[in-house]
Amino acid sequence: RVEWVVAQAGERERRRRRGWNSSVRVGRWNSVMPLPPVLAAMFRVAAVATPILGRALVDAYRQAMINAAANGAKVGAFKAQRMSLDEAAKILNIKIPPPEGEVMERSTTIFEANDPTKGGSRFLQEKVELARRVLLEKYPEQEAAKKEVPKE
Repeated sequence: RVEWVVAQAGERERRRRRGWNSSVRVGRWNSVMPLPPVLAAMFRVAAVATPILGRALVDAYRQAMINAAANGAKVGAFKAQRMSLDEAAKILNIKIPPPEGEVMERSTTIFEANDPTKGGSRFLQEKVELARRVLLEKYPEQEAAKKEVPKE
């Protein structure tokens, strides 16, 4: 009986050395290398921290959208750069001060010529519309002489 217990203890020791109880096998001899405790701790921390950081990121994004809406920001607000009067006049190809009704006439013509359904550019339409607004702010009497308002 004592011999059998000693033999079993020896077998257990051999198995422990071979690493039969571990699930990670490396090397060409199927020897098992246990995961270092530092890496195991890092994986545990990452598993706990990932959902927390994910929730924090989503909350921060929501708060940023709330703040942007409270400050009057719109979708595409980055496009709302102010255009100078000279640039507006160059886009519509008119002289400053514009002749009576020229702003509305030129903006309508160029706006319709750049219709995306006819192969035009939506970007150019937006530039023409912005130029029209800038010129009408400076010369409001031009709007009274309008014939047709460009549709966006």
